[in-house]
Amino acid sequence: MKRMQTPRKMALFATMLLLMAIACSPTGLLGGGSSSGDLGNWVWLDANGDGLQDEEEVGIGGVTVRLLDEGGATLQETVTDGDGLYGFSDVADGTYSLWFIPPEDLSFTLMDQGQDDSLDSDARQADGQTEPFSYSGGDLTRDAGLLPPASGPTVPPPTATATPTATPSASVPPEIITTYEHTVPGSYSEIVITINNLEPGAQVAGTVTGPAVDGDGSFTATADEYGTAVVRVRILQFGDYDVSIPELDYEFTVNVSSSTPTPPA
Repeated sequence: MKRMQTPRKMALFATMLLLMAIACSPTGLLGGGSSSGDLGNWVWLDANGDGLQDEEEVGIGGVTVRLLDEGGATLQETVTDGDGLYGFSDVADGTYSLWFIPPEDLSFTLMDQGQDDSLDSDARQADGQTEPFSYSGGDLTRDAGLLPPASGPTVPPPTATATPTATPSASVPPEIITTYEHTVPGSYSEIVITINNLEPGAQVAGTVTGPAVDGDGSFTATADEYGTAVVRVRILQFGDYDVSIPELDYEFTVNVSSSTPTPPA
């Protein structure tokens, strides 16, 4: 069961619903049925990225929320108020899902974290939609958490230089190992690309593309005195990421999941 909402959140939500009722004329029940109620709750900024609602964390206004039927069609649309609250009125009993559409610089936090379902985020990280749920006569427990914008400089695109190219050392083909690390669990991970058997000082350029790369995904790495170059590219959500190093004819897809990767042999 979801936790009881704080008095402040309940009061704000009740006020918002009252204003909606005054401002909007009734449109009837959605999808048929005999009972109606109120559906909604809160969109918040998950400042520490743990996927859980903390007392000091605040709501986010201006987030579009859509109510979808079983076939994925939009039935109603609203926007969160200044405290992050939203709500839908005159909703018939039935099966629905919600679609949260965040501001461009924010992404979704981890879904369904912890043992207490009342403290988590219900939106999927990949697309911001909830899993389908059954609704009957009122549900003010549907929340979504958003992560703060990523900090730190982005990786600039590679520029032409007079440094050595990625020529193999001593005619041994380059060895490339791609894996990932959960650098700051719940906030961001890093794709780690290790290239061995290069000429010392050789530069290697490539790109990482996928659902949520921090920056444009371009990278340039320089081999150390032992002929090894290491690249770390920050990503902000799980999924499949494509690594491309054209000059070495290297194309690889790494699936970044919540589990710890198996170390390469």
